[in-house]
Amino acid sequence: MTEGGYDPKWAKAQIGMLTFLYILKDLEAHAVPVTVLDYLYGGGTFKERTSHLLTRERHYYLFKRTLSGAAVAAAMRMTAATSEQLGGLLESLHLKEWVKRQIRRVILWCAGWFTARELASGEVLAMMI
Repeated sequence: MTEGGYDPKWAKAQIGMLTFLYILKDLEAHAVPVTVLDYLYGGGTFKERTSHLLTRERHYYLFKRTLSGAAVAAAMRMTAATSEQLGGLLESLHLKEWVKRQIRRVILWCAGWFTARELASGEVLAMMI
């Protein structure tokens, strides 16, 4: 079993890429027949470097044709648009990664995994995904 996490200090070393390649090597060494690797949704440099295939993704939501269904659909569209705009603004201000780290810390604290002091110390950062 291989466990992973994310530590910004090691980002340039691309530990995730190395781990992935070692997993592939291990599968090959054990003659495990792999025909498809599912990278899940989204894009990124990691996926571009380890695959030559491209698939288009779309999300479809089905709502009842009722007033409440229309309200939920409108709320989802507004939330998506707001998230996209806010993400673009944070990216342009070079704050997106910092905000993501803060949100992760709050989630971990709310889940009771760590105390506020442990999170503030920065020691937990290496364990956060």
